[in-house]
Amino acid sequence: MRKGEPLRSKTSFDVAVIGSGATGIWAAQRLARKGLSVVLVEAGGLPGSTAKNRRDDAGGPEYTHPRNRPFSWNRTRALGGRTNTWGRVSLRMSDLDFRAAAQDGYGACWPISSAELSPHYDRVEKALKVRGHKDHLPQIPDGQFKSYRASEAHRHLKSLIEERWPDRRVVTGRFAEGNFASLLSRGMEQERIALILGHAVVEIVLSRDGRRATGIVLLDRETQQTCALRVRSVALCASTIDSTSLLLRSKSAHHPRGLGNSSGQLGRNLMEHTMVDCSGILPVPRREVSVRAGFSVVPRFQNLLKQDRRYLRGFGVLIYRQPCDHPGGGAAKCDFSASSPHMHVVMRSFGEVLSRGSNTVTLDEKARSDSGLPWPRIDYRYSENEALMRKDQVRTLRELARIAGLEHVQERSYAPGESIHEVGTARMGSNPSTSVLNAYCQSWDVPNLYVMDGSCFVTSGFQNPTLTMVALCDRACEHLARSLKA
Repeated sequence: MRKGEPLRSKTSFDVAVIGSGATGIWAAQRLARKGLSVVLVEAGGLPGSTAKNRRDDAGGPEYTHPRNRPFSWNRTRALGGRTNTWGRVSLRMSDLDFRAAAQDGYGACWPISSAELSPHYDRVEKALKVRGHKDHLPQIPDGQFKSYRASEAHRHLKSLIEERWPDRRVVTGRFAEGNFASLLSRGMEQERIALILGHAVVEIVLSRDGRRATGIVLLDRETQQTCALRVRSVALCASTIDSTSLLLRSKSAHHPRGLGNSSGQLGRNLMEHTMVDCSGILPVPRREVSVRAGFSVVPRFQNLLKQDRRYLRGFGVLIYRQPCDHPGGGAAKCDFSASSPHMHVVMRSFGEVLSRGSNTVTLDEKARSDSGLPWPRIDYRYSENEALMRKDQVRTLRELARIAGLEHVQERSYAPGESIHEVGTARMGSNPSTSVLNAYCQSWDVPNLYVMDGSCFVTSGFQNPTLTMVALCDRACEHLARSLKA
């Protein structure tokens, strides 16, 4: 079944990949290259389409939350998912993240190490053409980078900040030049990937004993008609909240609390990032004005070797630089009458949110879509730890802006969910009684079900999550392929 072809003769596949964002595209092309037949299902249509495949999206956010605990969920229903707006920041997580609980005693450790994930990071970085320098910092391990020439603006900021704070490092931005759309195109050319647009997966079908996934039920969002596909395995890549909602909807006599939820951890431990901005105008040498936009990174410098803050874990800072005459414009006003040229600079801080069982995704049986499906209910709030961290983030950004010499400074703190970095809710672990997935993103309860998106995260770290999600997905794909060929 090729792109644009209606559902008809082919109704059985080796793997159903649900969701066409970063991990969905990666899983589809990776599994297809291993010789498996793959169906990639996307609830939305082509990016930018406004008609039939997006009919529900005009009806509101389709989720609820307690009145006193608002949460902003930015759902992207379109081929490519959030890769259509991805900032391409590509930072590795480290053992400071994977083993954080062993250092400070809070929460759980990941069942994997940085060394185990490194070859999968390598593969993803090469495919996406990540640029950067080897900086030899434990909090953001080096990767397989293409060379990158640091701009004079970066070198200037680096000297100012590191001279003032020797414990803080400023590294060149690690960003992906490649894109996921090209990966999907190559997979489609192999004719092993069937692409189905405009269909939502409403249920994962199980065998009679409830131990294996045998199919998926699709809902045509235009006609509201359902159909079914038979599959040998399921790779769930629909994004954290949608993936968890589907698992909760797929409950049965064998799985009364939701599919794969014998531990009771499904839907718990929702995380994202605290996010704070400080933006302004930076005078730069005239030759820098025509230079393309770029960014630098101040990696986490709190609580690395010892607990040196009142809060646990930490945050990092991304410093975006953009010429004021850049087509994308800028939030701050550029002064073209000045005698020296300027650049628009945004200093954006991402802080780790601790995992807590009280931050949940459940189903709201009183709020349903046009097709009768219950909406997810997000019950989420920051703790005192995040409150203390946010204060330090604001203070740090003000210090950085002052040292850098920013003018016309503006500040903004974002509400829960606005980082668009949701993770957790189906975390991996080494014990089936305290986790939903094993170290390969494989369901403890349903062995041919893999959850390959951010749902599997144990901690959020400070890093943008996409690179780690795709590396984990790559590792899971290898395990899934081996299991089908065994």
